[in-house]
Formats: sequence, structure tokens, C-alpha cells
Amino acid sequence: MKRLPTFLCALALLAGCAGRNNIERSCWMRTLPDDTPACMMSIPGAHDACTATVDQPYAYFITQALDLQGLWDAGVRAFDIRPTAREDHLGVFHQMADTHVSFEDVLSILAGRLKENPSEFAVVIMRHETEADLSDNFESLMGECLASIGNLAIPFRRDLTLGELRGHILFLSRSRYEGGPVGAYIQGWPDEAELVDAAGKTTPLVVQDYYEPEGREDKLEQIVSTHDYFAQSRLWLVNHCSAYVASGYGENSQNVNSSVADMISAGKGKTGIMMMDFAGVDSFDGWEVAGAKLVDAIIENNRK
Repeated sequence: MKRLPTFLCALALLAGCAGRNNIERSCWMRTLPDDTPACMMSIPGAHDACTATVDQPYAYFITQALDLQGLWDAGVRAFDIRPTAREDHLGVFHQMADTHVSFEDVLSILAGRLKENPSEFAVVIMRHETEADLSDNFESLMGECLASIGNLAIPFRRDLTLGELRGHILFLSRSRYEGGPVGAYIQGWPDEAELVDAAGKTTPLVVQDYYEPEGREDKLEQIVSTHDYFAQSRLWLVNHCSAYVASGYGENSQNVNSSVADMISAGKGKTGIMMMDFAGVDSFDGWEVAGAKLVDAIIENNRK
């Protein structure tokens, strides 16, 4: 798989915008009511959000064409981040593939975007990428890092509203760290998932993360059945369009993203947090990934 140069990514995004509806993607939450329950929102998410900058020898691990700033500007508000301990700091990896982005960079970028767009909030779903550790101090490094950001992080409650979340980051971590959780821990991923807040109270979490499907219909069935069953519920939901098949992440995105966007546009009910590959662009490396189409459909679903 070839890497797409930065300037080509920008051109792809601009081309994808042509003829698309007039969504203010950098601040699309602005017109939504403050009392909207967060668990009833439809939120576009990026699987392995920092991989646009992975080096060519690890190109198979690229799941995004846009960097973190580009994903935000395209409308993405949920970010799958895989931190790892790199002696005195936290790197972000996809397995052994270095994104050349630090976890501190992630926080700085999101804090900057939230300052510019206070109507918005971000969700960071973290998992410790242990394969790439250079030291055994992940828990202390992450604890220190999150303690340093103060009220940028918001404590989790099952009944959080959009008004409460505006300007904040909700951290949902699949891995434990010192002094946590500042948002919530996720335990039992994926089939028996629940969120655990700072007081130890648990909240059910529905997760569909079928990441090795046998083919298009196999993956689509998982996405669609999860959506249909939980679209009207008040449960917190993470539904993954992302997956890899024989030819990689591009093929799966071409297989499912456009069809899922059509399903969302035609139906009713929330999507929850919907994680995808190649969010914000409609083509990548010869694949018609429909990532801009899918992001737009998810955003528009909040207005129904």
C-alpha cells in the first residue's frame, strides 16, 4: 500500500467537499441543544486516528489519510488512540508502526481545536499498545499526563449531556493508569463491555468490534444489526465500521462505508460512536473509501 502525500490528502479532502451538503464540520455541534443526551448522539470516529504519518515500511497499518487536525476539521469527534511507553514520554503506535505523534501532541491538538470551537467535545478511546513499549512505566506516565490537563478532562456519568461536555475531552480507557480514571475505564471489551467511573459505578457499553470479517456481507451484517438493535436505546454504543481484510483497510472501507452511510441517511435513531477507517476522505490509494460521505451522514443524523 502506498502512502498518500500530504498535499494529495488535502486535494482529496477538497474534492470530497465538492457538491456535499453545507455542514460546518469544525463546529457541527453548535446548533444542537445543550440538553441532548450524549448517549443519544451520532458521533463520527477515527479508528487508529494518528496513522496518516506512519512510515512506508509499515504502510499496511495506515488506517487514516488525514492527520489529527484534518480529522477534526472533517467533523470527526471520537479518536482511537494507542499510546505506548517510550521511556520518558508516551508515543502513539499502531502495533509496531510508529505514528511519530506523541500522546502529548494529541492532547495539545485537541485542546487547541476545542479552544477554537467551544461548542464541541471530543471522545478519546485509549488502549495501551504494549507491543511497542520501551519501558514499563506506562501507568505512571499516563497518570501524570492526564493529571496535568486539569478540567479539560470531564468525569464520566451515564447521563452526561452535550451542554456539560462542550469544551471537554471524555477519556474512555481500555487500559488502567495511575490516578484514574479521569473519565472512565472500559472493561470487558468487546462482548461484555461496561464503563467504570471514578467512583467504581458501572454503566453498560455496547461494542461491535468485529475486526477480521470474512468479507463484505459478514462485516455489514455486524454493523447493521448492531445499529438496528440499539439505535433507539439510551445505551452508550461504539459501532466499528473499521476492519481489515486480505487487501487491507482500504478494501474493507470500500466494502462497507458507503452502504453504511446510505443506511444512516435512510433510517432513524442514533449511531452512537461510529469508528471508521479513512474518515473525511472519499478515496485513498485507489480505493473508494467513502469516508467523507460516512462522516457527513453521521453528523446529519443528529438533525433528524
